[in-house]
Parts: sequence; structure tokens; C-alpha cells
Amino acid sequence: MKSDPSPDVTARLRIGEQARAVAGMITPDSVIVALVPAGAAVTLVVADRDKDQSVNVRTGAVGPGAVAAYLKPHPYGEVTYQLIGQISGEPKRTYVDITVSAALEPYDHRLKGTWAPAGRTWLRMWVEMKVSGTGVLEGTIDLKQSLQVTASGKAIAVEAAAAEIERGQTITDYTTRDEVRMDVAEGSVQTLTFRFEPKGALTRDGKPTTLKLDSSPQQKLTLK
Repeated sequence: MKSDPSPDVTARLRIGEQARAVAGMITPDSVIVALVPAGAAVTLVVADRDKDQSVNVRTGAVGPGAVAAYLKPHPYGEVTYQLIGQISGEPKRTYVDITVSAALEPYDHRLKGTWAPAGRTWLRMWVEMKVSGTGVLEGTIDLKQSLQVTASGKAIAVEAAAAEIERGQTITDYTTRDEVRMDVAEGSVQTLTFRFEPKGALTRDGKPTTLKLDSSPQQKLTLK
């Protein structure tokens, strides 16, 4: 679950002293076809917010304005596992399926996205949780309180908002999805350790309830 293309990323072709805008949204998979004069110097310039990056189309040489972090691979990892617990008031056991994915990226493409501070990068995590239970379950899961993340033995502060429980196609499936982020020193994170203990304000059939897990062992996620 990596970053979506951003409308703030634009491109232009510089042919000699002239520049032509490239129409359409620019994505990592974009293919640009252009007719240019033989022998002319052609440079592709990609603008991401306030940073220009360029590459010589004929030689492949990267321009001096390139963001160093963009020239490196963006590590990514994902893990899926299942927990068992109990929703207060339900007679049956509750199964919780969780998928956590993470990536290291220099720029956060969310609304009003920002570049990470110098020497640091954004660690972005996506959490999807499906709760299988009975009754009508509503409310929120507070990911900031629910997700405990460490890297190299040090706790990482999580930036997140409460995620709403959404009822799925069947009456027994409920999902919550959210994204959290934090800035970390470049090169400091290769393996994440996290523990998920759901906290939030939930109701079942209109009455306050809780979701308690039998156990919530630590999980490891390797970024590569």
C-alpha cells in the first residue's frame, strides 16, 4: 500500500532553451513520448512541490538538483496475522485479522504533504484490521493509543487519528483502516517491532462495549 500519485507532481521537457509542460498526472509508471530535434539537448524536469529534479534524456545523467533520497530504493514491508479475543456482550469468540505495512519515503504525499527534515525520512505505516463478530458494532479505534512501535529498541511516537469502524458486506465483518507516520533518522530503521492492543470507543447494538484480546504478541516487520 504505497503512496498514491500526487497532483502536485508535474513535469516538463527542456529542449535547448525552451520548455514544454508534460500533460497529465505524473506517476512512477508514466511513459513519456516526445518528438524532439535530432542532436538537441533534452532534459526531463520533474517538480515535486518546491523541488526540481532533472535527468538528461539522451545520457541518463541526473541533474545537480536531484533529491538524494529519491535516488535510493524506498524500503517496504508487510505482515499479516490473526488474533483472537472477545467483544463484551457477544457469546462467541472474536477473530481479528490485522495487516500492517510500512515504507520509508522522503516525501509524504498526503494532503498538504511535506518533505522530511534534513537527514531524516518519513516512516509511514498502514494498518487494516478486520473484526469478525455478531451484532451491530460501531465506533472508533484510536491507533495512536493502540499501536506501539519500536525500532532498534527505541519507541517511536505515532502520529495518527482515530479510525472509524466500517461495516462490511456481511453483518459479521467490520474493518478499520488508517495511516500513521513518524519521522526517523535516515538509515536508522530496518526492522520494526510493533504490538497492537485496540483502544477506542466502541458500541455494540447501541451499548458501550470493549474488544479484549486473549494475547497480543509482538510482531516484526522487515523493510527491504
